[in-house]
Amino acid sequence: MKRVLEILQKYRDDKQYILAGGLAAGNVRQDVRYFWPDVADVSSGVEDNGKKSKEIINNFIRKVRENEQ
Repeated sequence: MKRVLEILQKYRDDKQYILAGGLAAGNVRQDVRYFWPDVADVSSGVEDNGKKSKEIINNFIRKVRENEQ
């Protein structure tokens, strides 16, 4: 993980990046705090039985916004 951060810091300057893959309400807060992406892409991490869940989506958004405080 340290190597990933070194690479991101080296090339980050004026570039934006997307954090994607395996994100869910249970881990997004930590991942966003760790990587500070411009965008957090989520798909199956906000699904319940294969369908998007408004409740899970809202929880995911709350977790992301906790990093803004």
